Amino acid sequence: MSDLLLPRLSLSMEEGRITGWLVPDGATVQAGEPVATVETDKAEAEVEAHVAGVLHQIAAVGDIVLVDAAIASIGAAAPPAAAP
Repeated sequence: MSDLLLPRLSLSMEEGRITGWLVPDGATVQAGEPVATVETDKAEAEVEAHVAGVLHQIAAVGDIVLVDAAIASIGAAAPPAAAP
């Protein structure tokens, strides 16, 4: 399990507001895939997954989150079900 932290998107950024999730909670994501939108003091930007796996949202839409705080965690994908 790896935490997805809110990145510092500008030199003056101290916090950001989660404006939307681009993938649902529990979805499988790939590294580099945009997963959330964040409003900063200057603009709105996308936050990308840093690893592949299953996304578990921590922050909700509308939450104000400090830079370097966890907004989601990404865990290993569940193994495929065995065939009957």
